[in-house]
Amino acid sequence: MINVAYVAVAPFISGSERCLQLILTHCHSSGINPILITPDSSPMKQWAIDNNIVHYSCDLSPFNLKTFWRWLLVQPKLYKILKKHKIDVIHSNQIWSYPAISFISNLLKIKRVCHFRDPIGSGSRWWLKAPLSTAICISKHIRKEYEAIFSKHHANHLVTLIDPVSFHSALNDEDRISIKALAKRKLELNEKIFTFAFIGQVAPVKGVLELIEFIAKIQNSNWQLLIAGKDPSEDQNYIDSCKLKVTELNLQNKVKFIGFVEDTRDFYHAVDVITMFSKEEPLGLIPLEAAVNYTPSIAANVGGLPETIINNKTGWLVDISNEQEVIKTLEFVMNTNLFDIGSEARTWVESVSLPKIHCNKLKDIYLNT
Repeated sequence: MINVAYVAVAPFISGSERCLQLILTHCHSSGINPILITPDSSPMKQWAIDNNIVHYSCDLSPFNLKTFWRWLLVQPKLYKILKKHKIDVIHSNQIWSYPAISFISNLLKIKRVCHFRDPIGSGSRWWLKAPLSTAICISKHIRKEYEAIFSKHHANHLVTLIDPVSFHSALNDEDRISIKALAKRKLELNEKIFTFAFIGQVAPVKGVLELIEFIAKIQNSNWQLLIAGKDPSEDQNYIDSCKLKVTELNLQNKVKFIGFVEDTRDFYHAVDVITMFSKEEPLGLIPLEAAVNYTPSIAANVGGLPETIINNKTGWLVDISNEQEVIKTLEFVMNTNLFDIGSEARTWVESVSLPKIHCNKLKDIYLNT
């Protein structure tokens, strides 16, 4: 077994935290013995308790003049934790938690791994002044950003590793059909109407407003659009503008805002295709999660999204600056038998995002760091 301390600021549960949860619940079977370190206020603390993951609360404020004394006081605590568990590797789940642990890991000569899950810019240098043993990028897109900002000597090793997503057992054709029909009934969807869907944060970067405008121009009117998720902003201006656009286009009977969805499995099974017209994505977990449920996606050909879809085989990639191309693809998908595409998507995602496979790759990275 290799002993690994996972460190995360994790003020809320987002895609990065969901990935970390999958790693923590599957790593034992890959020979990784984990502990988790977060601030006391993190919801990951209660999650760890509920799932029997060894957890410690620590102030993970970065080192600067304002936080110097807080940073200094937490170093002995981190020292004791790392020594007690004979930690071989300390793994920062994002760059935000790295400054808090870089000094003590260097003092103890513990391997330092950092996961790059967000866009990387010049400001990233502030968070990563200390060199890394290994940098893990969640996509080739993020890896290119890393290489553009940091020198070749910043990390001893640089690897690309697509994030894991939650899986359920594979389904036979008969079960797929019956589960889809049941899911549509749960969401009160008409099976005779083609259902486009968006799920995620309803924010400008996700291109929801553009999606509404595109879909309104489809000639075939036999469609509906489900928008699942919340506007993360306090003022709610963006989701309000999306709803206003629906009204302006007289689409109130075709576009439904259903808010946060607890059971995403039912959602993915119920809809016909996921539409993700983001303007930027480090990777994009949504097409991967949809593929687990045999649902293909149409996604913008930007950021890491092209690494989540095999174009014309497991889904479709579009240039969202080309309106005609987008509308043509939407209309084409409406007239396509999506059953086989869904099967291809499921087979492909099994090869890249199974949590156990991901943890096996992580262990190899730790051993070779």
